Amino acid sequence: MARKPTLDGPKQREVLAILAMGCSRAAAAGYVGCSRDAIGRLAARDPGFASQLARAESLAQIDFMKSIRSATENDKQWRAAAWALERRYPEDFRLRGPDCLTPGELAEFIAEISEIILQELPASRYRKAVLKRLQEMTPRIRGGESPPEQTPETSDDESQ
Repeated sequence: MARKPTLDGPKQREVLAILAMGCSRAAAAGYVGCSRDAIGRLAARDPGFASQLARAESLAQIDFMKSIRSATENDKQWRAAAWALERRYPEDFRLRGPDCLTPGELAEFIAEISEIILQELPASRYRKAVLKRLQEMTPRIRGGESPPEQTPETSDDESQ
């Protein structure tokens, strides 16, 4: 005896409608009585359903953004604009704790430490070694960008 499909045509339409409203796949699965994985498996087997699934999820996102965008046109609804900026451009606008530094701020801090080292360490060979290690850290902090080249000042105190 063949097993009845978990997600038949009517249930698929319900899943798509629920996702289009903005609910999660887990919520849609719970409503129609299947697992979240069942939705993913069906999408993997059925390119048509996968396409409809992606469209339904995108539709919800677009509708939410339309509502937020509309709310931002009213000056009293500035929070909607702030919410949208925090989520669309998190690197620039997300809320951060008072003790949190951005990669750019941390790179600036390392540059300032480097300058102090240049001024305070007496022997050039020590400065070069420390600065080299600090520069090696900078690309990791900036997410792969190369740091600006710094050449330690040489002085007559090489032997110190």
